[in-house]
Amino acid sequence: MATAVTWSIFTLLHLPGRKDMPNAPPWSSILGIAAMNAAAFGILGCLLNSGISGIIASPALSVPYLLLFAFTTAVHVFLNTKKASKAKLDEMWDEALSKTASKLNLGSEEILVERLRKFDKPAHSTFRYILSQLVALELGASGDMVERVWLFGSVNGSEDNIGPVSDIDLLMEVDSDAKKVKTSKAIASMNIHFTKKFNLIMADTGIRITELIDTINKLLLPDEIEERKGFAALIKPLYDLPASLLFDRKKVPDASAESTAKKGPPSILEAAEIHIKEAAATMELDKSIKKILLKPKRVTTVKFEIELDDGDMVTFWAFRALQNDARGTGKGGLRWLVGMGETLEEAKETAVGLATLMSVKNAVIGIPYGGGKGDVFVEDREYTLNDKARIMRAFSRKLTLKRAVGTFIDVPAPDKGTGAEMMACFADEHLKILAEKRQLRDREIQRTLRRLNPPDNPRDTPYLDEALRILSEDKEGVRQCPEIGVVTGKPVGKGGSKGRTKATGFGGFLTLKTMLRYFSSVNDMDRDNIGKRLNEKTKAVLRKPVQEMTAGIQGGGNVGEYNAWEFYNAGTKITLLQDAVPEDVNGKTEYVSYTLYNPSGINLELLDQYLARMPDGRWEPFKNVSQEFLNRTGTRLIRSDKKLFWTYHTDIKVAAATENVITSENAESVNCEILLELANCPITPEADKILMKKGILIIPDVLANAGGVTVSYFEWLQNIEGRYWSEISVDKMLEERMSVETQSVIDIAKKYDVDLRQAAFILSLARIANAEIARNRILRFALWFKKVFKSQKPYEGYGELGLYPETVEELKEIRKKDGFKELIARDEARHKKKIDAYVNSVKEKFSDQQRGFVLVGGPTTSGKIAFSERIADKLRSEMPSRKVTMLDIDLYLDGLAEDMAGPEYSEETIYRKRLEETVRLMKELLEGRETGIYVMKDGRLTRDKLKLEKNEILVIEGNYLQTPEMLDKKIGVLKGEQIFSIFVNTAPSLKLAKNRPLTSLDLRFMRHILTFTGIFNKDPLEIIRKWSTERELSLKYTYPTWKNADVTFNSYLSYELPVLKLYIKPILKRALREARGERDQVSIKAIKHLLLILKGVRAVDMSGDIPDDSIIR
Repeated sequence: MATAVTWSIFTLLHLPGRKDMPNAPPWSSILGIAAMNAAAFGILGCLLNSGISGIIASPALSVPYLLLFAFTTAVHVFLNTKKASKAKLDEMWDEALSKTASKLNLGSEEILVERLRKFDKPAHSTFRYILSQLVALELGASGDMVERVWLFGSVNGSEDNIGPVSDIDLLMEVDSDAKKVKTSKAIASMNIHFTKKFNLIMADTGIRITELIDTINKLLLPDEIEERKGFAALIKPLYDLPASLLFDRKKVPDASAESTAKKGPPSILEAAEIHIKEAAATMELDKSIKKILLKPKRVTTVKFEIELDDGDMVTFWAFRALQNDARGTGKGGLRWLVGMGETLEEAKETAVGLATLMSVKNAVIGIPYGGGKGDVFVEDREYTLNDKARIMRAFSRKLTLKRAVGTFIDVPAPDKGTGAEMMACFADEHLKILAEKRQLRDREIQRTLRRLNPPDNPRDTPYLDEALRILSEDKEGVRQCPEIGVVTGKPVGKGGSKGRTKATGFGGFLTLKTMLRYFSSVNDMDRDNIGKRLNEKTKAVLRKPVQEMTAGIQGGGNVGEYNAWEFYNAGTKITLLQDAVPEDVNGKTEYVSYTLYNPSGINLELLDQYLARMPDGRWEPFKNVSQEFLNRTGTRLIRSDKKLFWTYHTDIKVAAATENVITSENAESVNCEILLELANCPITPEADKILMKKGILIIPDVLANAGGVTVSYFEWLQNIEGRYWSEISVDKMLEERMSVETQSVIDIAKKYDVDLRQAAFILSLARIANAEIARNRILRFALWFKKVFKSQKPYEGYGELGLYPETVEELKEIRKKDGFKELIARDEARHKKKIDAYVNSVKEKFSDQQRGFVLVGGPTTSGKIAFSERIADKLRSEMPSRKVTMLDIDLYLDGLAEDMAGPEYSEETIYRKRLEETVRLMKELLEGRETGIYVMKDGRLTRDKLKLEKNEILVIEGNYLQTPEMLDKKIGVLKGEQIFSIFVNTAPSLKLAKNRPLTSLDLRFMRHILTFTGIFNKDPLEIIRKWSTERELSLKYTYPTWKNADVTFNSYLSYELPVLKLYIKPILKRALREARGERDQVSIKAIKHLLLILKGVRAVDMSGDIPDDSIIR
């Protein structure tokens, strides 16, 4: 009984306020308490060695327990019902404030409250009228309580009639005495709640009311109204003012007329919701999950005052919306809204819509982020660079103090009106605040930053600069400052990533290339679930090489320009370029388009010479292009082009400007075969259907423009690692991810027989649902309950769409189901499919009469040895007539490194010596001499003599095989040889506890320790001490060679971390004891870091299910 009591009290107190389940419906908590009480029931039975049946058979035990269960459940129902009712009233009150602020064109609800406190009559009159509308609609919608509701009295008349204590006078028609009682109680409850809210607003103003809604003698039956000769006769003795009908069950209510009459394209939020609902219906996603995905987790609003350079004190409003964080940290842009003509509430709705799309986009591209978006509202006036820096610092300070942003909470980025320098100021202020509050992870960096003085120039970033300096001088990797990653899009040199500026445009081009590669492999388009939706012209264009295509690109910013350069360098003829700039048109500011048109193709190199660039590096608007360029190239500049860009035929149209540029009004005239969406929501849902009906291939925005946020993710990882990558590495990692996830969207489109947009949304919803279900145990119970007792089949499947776990919570759930067996099989099958594809490429490329070299490069412990062995085995089985030998140069060089372990040997010296030895060994082989090297024989690497035969295929693994010294066509050792080059990388995508990512460096570090302790019997502490050198060598000298690889292989296995933990944790514990004994602080910190990563990961022994040739072996 004590167990049952304990569980009941715990659930009673704990469940109603669960922070990790803010959107859980009230009944789910009831199910949760029932489940926990049932568990207590079973535990008690076990303690008595009688089981549940024994308890039921014993009334002395079962009756008290059942009474306790009934009591706790009843109390829980009462608390949840009361809580839900209060939440609904709060929602009505907030909606009334929001609608009033919007109707009066106020900047925000806070400004409205200020006016209410000053007893501004228009504010009071409008607010009470709108609140009465919402009350009437709620009474009509809740259990059909009322038939009609009228408003009369001072609130219904001129605003001059409003007094400080004016209440809302309602008359309601109900059809039964029972409904009279029910409605009366509802009105009384609303009145109490709203009166308290009103008096709270008016506190210390001298205005206090006893009731906001009049509750006396206003409920009448139809015959009572008839007896009093109608409604007008009833109120005339009391009021001369007319009455308004707010609700009539038989008619469309006046209160909703405004919303039903809404015209124009849907908002971004509405468009996102349309696509989510369509995808959810197709995949039969449970409605309780869909409800969570459609509701933002939070919107944080802040207000701050700044003194500008001209001496004015100006108040600013800003906010940050976080839509969903089930898959990880929030991520999305930060907009600078200047005189946009929208209220704060309208901007919030737009931001929530954009944050929703960011949740979708991040899930589509497979990065461990949720969705976020934020805005700063500024007046339409001139701001100096110092003003902008001060504003951004104030916003950063407010959000940091509210814990609304952080490296593992929510990470903003540049967006409309903001740039890299503003992000640096944001990060600098964030570091300053955390240092002051002693909340930085690294105590040494914290002490240093606390000694700094705030900058006199707000654009200076002393805190950010100092943290980066400390990290750059830390060769051993001891220091860490992940807080630098609070924002992305920072300047290179201030924590920013190379390759970020071009990423969105470049990523869009990569997506198109993957699409074209897919369609080139389709033999019969009419039998393909994607191809059958296309018209004949589109099918023909998809068969053409990209250099034979024509393109028109809308958007002259970074996205449009870099995308244009990708097409131009690929040989595509660009005949149209368009942008738009704000101009004064008849006294109003409007965006006017300018189109560059040349049917022979626009020469981008000449355009770049004749078109100046702005201070941030972007092209000037096209309207500023010189006449000399137009005359020299025969290009036309067309002002206010509303027709030509879309009606003139090009194979590809790129929408890289803004939202809603293609609507139902112009969709029919769009003249192209492929439409690449690089802006957010450039096509309305209605136009989308028209274009698909025309048979145009639409590559959706949530996939096509994900390159930007992907490289932002890479910047975030670099900030966390404290190490920065070459642009080649960034480009190659982006190329691999865009290719893989584009293929995932294609596969889902084929599986469900849907278009690419719906396929992308299905992929994202599935990934978000997986993470949400895994972290929310009450949601899991609710889905199980529906499945068992309601015969519903909710979406549950990790394997259903071929998806892999992306959070540690998902790994735990899979482990409970089948112990990873099915996941291991799918993961290994994915690797096998890639290896088979590479072997087929080798067979096609290599002549039978000539020797060939398969070069396997990549950083240390990326899995090159096991991968090379599998490639060699597959080649032997596919090409039995040829001798295939696998060599390991790295193992030979590792012995060399041990002879160069002293401090007198720099990284450059070690690299040069290793490269020289690699070149020497390859020359000896090519010259036909015997070479002593490690050869794979019978599954074991053995030091042996090797002499290359005439048509032998060598599979060689090594860190430095893809350098110019090896591959250069003029001076390379292997010039003129048959070569197929593979770069093996490790790119995990896993969210750990507290939104921390599993990085490539950390995963390779753990592999490195296991490899050299388990296989080569090395001392783990010595391996840990030498890791910093291996890490720096890979970053400086191996990753840059990636550009010379033909293909990339990602060796990460999604089940890897739980398996590794079983073996590496004891090694780390032993090494930690030794390091403490030797007071080796560097090693202690490195080991603790790895143990922190493993925290929350459940170890699992699956050795019997992992294939012998797996990378993890």
